[in-house]
Amino acid sequence: MKKLKSLVHHRRRVWVIGGSIAVVLLLGAAYAGYSLYSWGALNDRSANWQQSTRHLLDKVGSTKTGTVAEKTASIKRLQAAVAEIEKSTAQLCDVPGLVSWQTATESAKRTLRDCQKVAHNGELLSASLEKLSKYLESEAALARIMTSPGLGGDLSDEKTWEASSKEWHGTAVAVKALKVDTVFNVTYASAESAINELDAAWQELLAAHTAQNKAQFMSAQSRVEKAYGGLTTLRDTNDHELQQLITEVNARYKAAL
Repeated sequence: MKKLKSLVHHRRRVWVIGGSIAVVLLLGAAYAGYSLYSWGALNDRSANWQQSTRHLLDKVGSTKTGTVAEKTASIKRLQAAVAEIEKSTAQLCDVPGLVSWQTATESAKRTLRDCQKVAHNGELLSASLEKLSKYLESEAALARIMTSPGLGGDLSDEKTWEASSKEWHGTAVAVKALKVDTVFNVTYASAESAINELDAAWQELLAAHTAQNKAQFMSAQSRVEKAYGGLTTLRDTNDHELQQLITEVNARYKAAL
């Protein structure tokens, strides 16, 4: 009888030990599967992020052509894209706590490093897109001031001189009050210089005309003609500054996506 009880007790111990081993093996297999899934998901997230970001930017549309309303809408979509890229890159390479210790291994370290490179390039792309967005927003604000139908001026029609003088003066005041981002500073300085000169030249022309001072009038007329050249300089400056930003964005886009 004692032998029977001993045998039963022994078998129970074997079953307990065997069951424990089975549980450990099952948990080990589950953890191994979870580990493989986690690191594989990290690779997938990088690839999926690149694809979704390309699609996101494809939807922005042209910010250089179209009506003012269309360009404004494109700028808003670009701003929304920048916010989305910033958010997604911040979370791109998050590693679950249960497997984070595995970054000590070369394989996991390489996977994480590759993901972080994608995220870093994404952050650089986002920063360049943000600069472009702020530039375009400032450019649009300046364009709204300078698209007044009264701007221009016809030196051959003295009936328009007073109106032209007022328009350019009002434009100079508006431009001076304009708040722009620092990325637009070079173009803004060119705009302010060109418009201030046109304002001063038209004021001088009108004063000479009122005083019937021929010598002063001829000098002022020449100054007005020359001042319009400042708008060409402004256009060239804007094109140059904008192209630099676009070139940077293209390089960052190629590196990130």
